[in-house]
Amino acid sequence: MRYFKKILTTGAAGFIGSYFVDLCLSKGITILNYDALKTGSMLEFGPDKKHPLYHFSEIDISDPSLIIPDDVDAVVHFAAETHVDRSVSDPFSFVSSNVVGTYNLLDKLIGRNVWFHLISTDEVYGDVIDKDKPSTESDLIHSSSPYSATKAASEQLATAYGRTYGVKYTITRGCNTVGGRQNKEKLLPKFIHNAQNNLPLPVYGDGRAIRQYIHASDHAEAVFKVLTEAESDSVWNVCSDVSYSINDIVDILRELYPDISITDRENRPGHDLKYNIDNSKIKNVLGWEPKLKGKEIILQSIKELA
Repeated sequence: MRYFKKILTTGAAGFIGSYFVDLCLSKGITILNYDALKTGSMLEFGPDKKHPLYHFSEIDISDPSLIIPDDVDAVVHFAAETHVDRSVSDPFSFVSSNVVGTYNLLDKLIGRNVWFHLISTDEVYGDVIDKDKPSTESDLIHSSSPYSATKAASEQLATAYGRTYGVKYTITRGCNTVGGRQNKEKLLPKFIHNAQNNLPLPVYGDGRAIRQYIHASDHAEAVFKVLTEAESDSVWNVCSDVSYSINDIVDILRELYPDISITDRENRPGHDLKYNIDNSKIKNVLGWEPKLKGKEIILQSIKELA
């Protein structure tokens, strides 16, 4: 097991990263967090700003003048533009943040003994509606949106810097993550807000698009497990064993808000109908599995978001 004294996190003032920071602080690890706060400040919900081991700097990782201090022994890279709809309308901002930002971090690690961990996504596998089995880490990636393409490019950069320059790295590909600090533009927070305010829930297409779900606290635990125990140059799927369609999420919400209504929206260009990844590798090799499972993932998240 690897032990880290000081970790640089990127983008951890917000959602999944903030859960990871909380976990590290509870283990006595010093955190230096770089976040440009592009998606709005989540600091009031995120890590304890007064914690003696937590240090925050408002820094854009795509800035070439970025400095990674000498005493940092790991970089955990959460920072990314993530909203697929916005990647369709403004792909350049995703290239700038997700690709250039990742390059800038990796380039600062050449010749240094600093572990690099990239938070990626199951979306790099693309639509698996016609596949008869879940995607494994050895499957080819096939991005459908500018967002997933930039995450795939980030993965390729990490792989290239590992092979060419000897940067030690790991990658996790997470499924749809939910929980109490999620950005309000995402599906579950948006649905809850609309349900509470008697507004219709915007449902893409026929609502049959399927996603796996995991709570952010479990996602953070998986990232920490991979960071500290996995071999270098490795990729790991992170998910629960439950999948829900958008219609399923609507039905769960209807149990709490019986009067909700729906408004149909056209599918976005390149919209994937199904993601489905296999988490047997992280279960069997590292002994990790999520604490929250099944419907409990959604119900706990609703409780935290409501």
